[in-house]
Amino acid sequence: MGIAPEVVIVNSPVRDKIQRLKLEPIKPFKLGVVCKRSNLDNPLLSAFWKVAEKIYIQP
Repeated sequence: MGIAPEVVIVNSPVRDKIQRLKLEPIKPFKLGVVCKRSNLDNPLLSAFWKVAEKIYIQP
């Protein structure tokens, strides 16, 4: 069980296997970003991480 945005479900290769629950819309919540340190060697992930740090981490 999990939460996924509509765009993720619609574009998922397993969208036909997803069963949706009819619930009230969820309230906004904070979402974090995590990864293994070793994955920061990937230039694309490293660039994303640097942008996220500048925008979301308050000194």
